[in-house]
Amino acid sequence: MIISSLEKSNKSMLEDLRNRLHDSNTAIVSLLSKNQNLEGEMEELRKAKDEEVKAKDEQAKKLKEEALDSADKLADLRERVDNYEKIARRMGVDDASSMVSSLGSASSYESDMTSDDLGITTDEEAGRFPTMSPSRKPQEGEEEV
Repeated sequence: MIISSLEKSNKSMLEDLRNRLHDSNTAIVSLLSKNQNLEGEMEELRKAKDEEVKAKDEQAKKLKEEALDSADKLADLRERVDNYEKIARRMGVDDASSMVSSLGSASSYESDMTSDDLGITTDEEAGRFPTMSPSRKPQEGEEEV
């Protein structure tokens, strides 16, 4: 009788342990499945992040190139303005804006004046800007260059 009760007790404990092992295995499988799903999502997010970083880097590179181009264009324009101001000073005009306002429209000068009338010459071979010819004398109020 003692042996049979021990056997029953062992059987019930063994059955209980089997049930617990089965439940543990089920929980482990469930956790592994969730982990695999999360790893897949993490990989997708990593790829999306890498693509966004790459796109931002490309955009930053493009904006930097555009900024450099704009800076070059601005420097060229500033140089041109400086050169025009030098020409204006040579012609005896104090500031380029007064030169522009005093000139009026180009069509009014096309028929009336030529560069020879003003004593302006250009040296196209050397690529120089217009200069005053030495034969022209400054008028009253103009500085001699």
